[in-house]
Amino acid sequence: MRAEPRIVCTIASKRYLPLVRVTARSFARWHPGERMVVLLADRPGSAEPTPDEPFDLLTLDELCDARPELLEVAGRYDELQFSYALTPVLIAHLLERGSDQVVFIKQESLVTGPLDPVFALLDGGDWLALTPHMLSPVPGDDAVERELNILQGGVYNGGIIGARNDSRTEAFLSWWWARLRLHCRWDLEAGLHWEQRWLDLVPSLFGDIGVVRNPGCNVGHWNVTERPVELRDDIAWVGEERASLVRFSGFDAQSPQRLTRYNERVEVSDLGGVELLLAQYRQALLDEGFEAALLESYAFDGDVAETLPQGAPAETQHIEHAVLNPPAPLEQPTEQALGVGPDRPRTLRRRAFRHLRCRFPRGTVVCTNYDDKFESRGLALRDSLHSWHPELPLVVEHVPYASSTELTGALKAPLIARLLRSGWDQVIYLDADTFVTGPLDNLLESIRGGASVVLTPHLKTPSGDSADEIGLEMLLCAVGTLNAGAVAVSSAPQGLAFADWWAARTAARSDVDVAAGVAYDQRWLDLAPAFFDQLEVLRDPGLNVGYWNWLHGGSQLSAHDGQLLIDGEQVSLMHFSGFDLDRPDLVSHYTPDLHISDLGPAGEAIFERYRSMVG
Repeated sequence: MRAEPRIVCTIASKRYLPLVRVTARSFARWHPGERMVVLLADRPGSAEPTPDEPFDLLTLDELCDARPELLEVAGRYDELQFSYALTPVLIAHLLERGSDQVVFIKQESLVTGPLDPVFALLDGGDWLALTPHMLSPVPGDDAVERELNILQGGVYNGGIIGARNDSRTEAFLSWWWARLRLHCRWDLEAGLHWEQRWLDLVPSLFGDIGVVRNPGCNVGHWNVTERPVELRDDIAWVGEERASLVRFSGFDAQSPQRLTRYNERVEVSDLGGVELLLAQYRQALLDEGFEAALLESYAFDGDVAETLPQGAPAETQHIEHAVLNPPAPLEQPTEQALGVGPDRPRTLRRRAFRHLRCRFPRGTVVCTNYDDKFESRGLALRDSLHSWHPELPLVVEHVPYASSTELTGALKAPLIARLLRSGWDQVIYLDADTFVTGPLDNLLESIRGGASVVLTPHLKTPSGDSADEIGLEMLLCAVGTLNAGAVAVSSAPQGLAFADWWAARTAARSDVDVAAGVAYDQRWLDLAPAFFDQLEVLRDPGLNVGYWNWLHGGSQLSAHDGQLLIDGEQVSLMHFSGFDLDRPDLVSHYTPDLHISDLGPAGEAIFERYRSMVG
């Protein structure tokens, strides 16, 4: 099989070959002269292509030479689970073979037009193209429930993925396979949904990606009510856009009255053009022998084992049980007052805050909220902020004493929205337990330079492939990949829309229920990059540094000329989330096995400085 400049591919076991035949024939209609590649996710050599197959067949034995672990994975996973897990393996194999671009589509797809929305991003230089389930906040009375469903399943849909031959693509596919090899499963309590939830981490760990925002690409049961399909002269349209891919995920040809087994709210009779496409799709499946194929055996039936490979965590490791591998000794800080602004030494003084009644709001304002228990931390934030940025006003909203974390989180977005509407051009929200240790120039440049929203991820680069490091990423899938402790929003229409949306969602749910898709105010932020244009995920390694950076032998702190560094980069904002004055030896009460002494001299110095200011 020779390499083509671009390849469209999918994966199926023997009993699902009728689905990929339908997909391949629909693809050939719109891309004449190109043939799909189908990876047979069955035992090597268990099937051979017939001369009239509408695709090129790739067997497992062709992949096992380079990846002998595939048969071990097949023995642990069930039929569909194994197919899902093979997605990065297939894409990587085709790129390694010489293709410039690979587009993967799932087996239950109908190509209804040219796949140009994906190819255009790859042609334009994007190394990865993903399609969100929804492109904007969900309307209607059931908006909260539907968006939580998306958070359970993943912001990005794994039904179509475009990849370009690029070093970042290679790193991403290797990372993704290392996770799916062990943790491709449906486990809402752990924040996992097969292969798909892992994609939520990609913008944080690998940087900018191409987001397919064409409403006609990847129409499915999750968005079909917002994207009505109309057939005009046998061409499918979504509004004024050509429909290029319709997904029939969860459709059973033996139960044609239902669009999907995953969503009982969608009535086929209400779907217009999709109802007609569904009828055509079902007939095509029957013509390809769908019912007879269901009787085919799966080669690995009976081989599924419950055990995981040695060293793999059976479940997500809860953060309270996280273990840090102590780093090597670090450079001794050269200044006792680590993180103090240049030539502006300040003592802790309880000066009056600048409140919402600022007379002529304009430019950039910083805000926070807290109760009486956190007042000293708010004062420390104020002094550290004005040590580095005396020009930035600070607005404080006082919340009732001993208020719940849910209430405090739910008040962030309304505060941001009020400040934007009162005249400020940019609003930066910082949690009261953050501490400015350097200039916030990168954050200020981003929000003043055209971004409507700037968010900060917990992790800015991929971690390793050890059980602990994968467990940390699983934890972030459960609680949120983006941290809610530092958020910047502009007064541009998309910024205001974000603030209003976040306020509405946190008012409805800001508790903790990982299985339902909720983790305080934070988990909602995972949806924001899909919903809002001009949003930037700022991967500044020194911004919003917290306990998550040191879990499982992570980043190292050091000092140089009085400046705090993390992995050699300047730290501008420390987040003392969970730091407890009653246990000053611990980095955070969320990590009882992580001690400040584990962070080396620089870590001990900055924690001692912070403790002296808030104690």
